[in-house]
Amino acid sequence: MDIDKEIKNTTMTHRGMTLIETVLYVALFALIFTTVITFALAIGESNKKAQERNVLSRSLLFVSSHLTSTFETADSINDSGCVFNDNNGRVSMVDEGLSVVYSLSDGRLIFTSPAGSSHLTPSGLTVTRFLIQPVYTRSSELTGIRVSLDVAGSNGQEEMLVSSFVL
Repeated sequence: MDIDKEIKNTTMTHRGMTLIETVLYVALFALIFTTVITFALAIGESNKKAQERNVLSRSLLFVSSHLTSTFETADSINDSGCVFNDNNGRVSMVDEGLSVVYSLSDGRLIFTSPAGSSHLTPSGLTVTRFLIQPVYTRSSELTGIRVSLDVAGSNGQEEMLVSSFVL
Protein backbone atom coordinates (compact mmCIF):
# COMPACT_ATOMS: atom_id res chain seq x y z
CA MET A 1 0.00 0.00 0.00
CA ASP A 2 2.83 2.41 0.63
CA ILE A 3 3.99 1.86 -2.92
CA ASP A 4 0.58 2.83 -4.32
CA LYS A 5 0.59 6.08 -2.29
CA GLU A 6 4.10 6.88 -3.44
CA ILE A 7 3.18 6.32 -7.11
CA LYS A 8 0.13 8.61 -6.78
CA ASN A 9 2.20 11.37 -5.11
CA THR A 10 4.86 11.21 -7.82
CA THR A 11 2.35 11.43 -10.66
CA MET A 12 0.59 14.38 -9.02
CA THR A 13 3.77 16.40 -8.37
CA HIS A 14 5.38 15.81 -11.82
CA ARG A 15 2.40 16.78 -13.84
CA GLY A 16 3.14 17.97 -17.46
CA MET A 17 1.72 20.99 -19.33
CA THR A 18 -1.61 20.53 -20.97
CA LEU A 19 -2.12 21.18 -24.67
CA ILE A 20 -4.02 24.43 -23.96
CA GLU A 21 -1.18 25.76 -21.82
CA THR A 22 1.34 24.95 -24.55
CA VAL A 23 -0.74 26.71 -27.20
CA LEU A 24 -1.13 29.76 -24.95
CA TYR A 25 2.64 29.93 -24.32
CA VAL A 26 3.39 29.65 -28.04
CA ALA A 27 0.80 32.33 -28.89
CA LEU A 28 2.18 34.66 -26.21
CA PHE A 29 5.73 34.14 -27.48
CA ALA A 30 4.60 34.80 -31.08
CA LEU A 31 2.86 38.02 -30.01
CA ILE A 32 5.92 39.29 -28.14
CA PHE A 33 8.23 38.28 -31.00
CA THR A 34 6.03 40.04 -33.59
CA THR A 35 5.93 43.20 -31.49
CA VAL A 36 9.71 43.26 -31.07
CA ILE A 37 10.33 42.69 -34.80
CA THR A 38 7.81 45.40 -35.79
CA PHE A 39 9.45 47.84 -33.37
CA ALA A 40 12.95 47.03 -34.70
CA LEU A 41 11.83 47.55 -38.31
CA ALA A 42 10.18 50.87 -37.44
CA ILE A 43 13.36 52.07 -35.71
CA GLY A 44 15.42 51.07 -38.75
CA GLU A 45 13.12 52.94 -41.13
CA SER A 46 13.14 56.00 -38.88
CA ASN A 47 16.95 55.97 -38.77
CA LYS A 48 17.11 55.67 -42.56
CA LYS A 49 14.81 58.68 -43.02
CA ALA A 50 16.76 60.73 -40.47
CA GLN A 51 20.01 59.86 -42.21
CA GLU A 52 18.63 60.94 -45.60
CA ARG A 53 17.28 64.16 -44.11
CA ASN A 54 20.77 64.79 -42.69
CA VAL A 55 22.40 64.19 -46.11
CA LEU A 56 19.89 66.58 -47.72
CA SER A 57 20.58 69.30 -45.15
CA ARG A 58 24.36 68.91 -45.37
CA SER A 59 24.23 69.02 -49.17
CA LEU A 60 22.22 72.24 -49.19
CA LEU A 61 24.54 73.76 -46.61
CA PHE A 62 27.55 72.85 -48.77
CA VAL A 63 25.96 74.34 -51.91
CA SER A 64 25.05 77.52 -50.03
CA SER A 65 28.58 77.96 -48.65
CA HIS A 66 30.08 77.22 -52.09
CA LEU A 67 27.90 79.86 -53.72
CA THR A 68 28.70 82.32 -50.92
CA SER A 69 32.46 81.86 -51.27
CA THR A 70 32.24 82.20 -55.07
CA PHE A 71 30.22 85.42 -54.78
CA GLU A 72 32.70 86.83 -52.26
CA THR A 73 35.53 86.56 -54.79
CA ALA A 74 33.62 87.12 -58.06
CA ASP A 75 34.11 90.32 -60.02
CA SER A 76 30.81 90.26 -61.91
CA ILE A 77 27.90 88.18 -63.12
CA ASN A 78 28.03 87.32 -66.82
CA ASP A 79 24.45 88.23 -67.73
CA SER A 80 24.67 86.70 -71.22
CA GLY A 81 25.85 83.34 -69.80
CA CYS A 82 22.99 83.04 -67.30
CA VAL A 83 19.62 81.37 -67.65
CA PHE A 84 17.15 83.23 -65.44
CA ASN A 85 13.61 82.32 -64.37
CA ASP A 86 13.87 78.69 -65.47
CA ASN A 87 13.86 75.58 -63.27
CA ASN A 88 17.04 74.44 -65.05
CA GLY A 89 18.90 77.68 -64.38
CA ARG A 90 22.49 78.56 -65.03
CA VAL A 91 24.75 81.17 -63.41
CA SER A 92 27.91 82.41 -65.04
CA MET A 93 30.33 84.69 -63.18
CA VAL A 94 33.71 86.21 -63.80
CA ASP A 95 36.26 85.56 -61.07
CA GLU A 96 39.69 87.18 -61.60
CA GLY A 97 39.07 87.28 -65.33
CA LEU A 98 38.06 83.60 -65.52
CA SER A 99 34.57 82.24 -66.08
CA VAL A 100 32.91 80.04 -63.44
CA VAL A 101 29.51 78.43 -63.99
CA TYR A 102 26.86 76.75 -61.87
CA SER A 103 24.47 74.59 -63.91
CA LEU A 104 22.14 71.65 -63.65
CA SER A 105 22.81 68.39 -65.49
CA ASP A 106 21.08 65.03 -65.05
CA GLY A 107 19.55 66.16 -61.76
CA ARG A 108 22.88 67.20 -60.24
CA LEU A 109 24.30 70.65 -59.61
CA ILE A 110 27.65 71.15 -61.35
CA PHE A 111 30.32 73.78 -60.77
CA THR A 112 32.58 74.45 -63.76
CA SER A 113 35.77 76.47 -63.55
CA PRO A 114 38.98 76.57 -65.61
CA ALA A 115 40.29 73.82 -63.30
CA GLY A 116 37.46 71.49 -64.38
CA SER A 117 33.94 70.44 -63.42
CA SER A 118 32.73 68.99 -60.16
CA HIS A 119 29.39 67.80 -58.83
CA LEU A 120 28.18 69.77 -55.84
CA THR A 121 25.38 67.36 -54.96
CA PRO A 122 25.88 63.65 -54.21
CA SER A 123 24.69 61.01 -56.66
CA GLY A 124 21.90 59.76 -54.35
CA LEU A 125 20.12 63.12 -54.46
CA THR A 126 18.23 64.72 -57.33
CA VAL A 127 18.04 68.46 -57.87
CA THR A 128 14.49 69.04 -59.05
CA ARG A 129 14.74 72.82 -59.40
CA PHE A 130 17.59 75.30 -59.82
CA LEU A 131 15.75 78.59 -60.30
CA ILE A 132 17.87 81.70 -60.70
CA GLN A 133 16.26 85.12 -60.48
CA PRO A 134 18.24 88.29 -61.22
CA VAL A 135 18.63 91.05 -58.64
CA TYR A 136 19.04 94.49 -60.18
CA THR A 137 19.97 97.86 -58.73
CA ARG A 138 17.70 100.84 -59.34
CA SER A 139 19.82 101.73 -62.34
CA SER A 140 19.06 98.28 -63.86
CA GLU A 141 22.54 96.92 -63.21
CA LEU A 142 22.70 93.20 -62.39
CA THR A 143 24.15 93.01 -58.90
CA GLY A 144 23.13 89.61 -57.56
CA ILE A 145 20.88 86.61 -57.84
CA ARG A 146 18.19 84.85 -55.87
CA VAL A 147 18.58 81.07 -55.90
CA SER A 148 15.81 78.55 -55.27
CA LEU A 149 17.16 75.03 -55.11
CA ASP A 150 14.98 71.97 -54.46
CA VAL A 151 16.67 68.65 -53.71
CA ALA A 152 14.92 65.29 -53.37
CA GLY A 153 16.25 62.11 -51.79
CA SER A 154 15.62 58.53 -52.83
CA ASN A 155 12.92 58.09 -50.15
CA GLY A 156 10.93 61.04 -51.47
CA GLN A 157 12.05 63.53 -48.85
CA GLU A 158 12.65 67.05 -50.16
CA GLU A 159 14.51 70.08 -48.90
CA MET A 160 14.65 73.58 -50.31
CA LEU A 161 17.26 76.32 -50.28
CA VAL A 162 16.20 79.88 -51.05
CA SER A 163 18.94 82.45 -50.73
CA SER A 164 20.14 85.68 -52.25
CA PHE A 165 23.71 86.35 -53.26
CA VAL A 166 24.96 89.87 -53.98
CA LEU A 167 28.30 91.02 -55.33
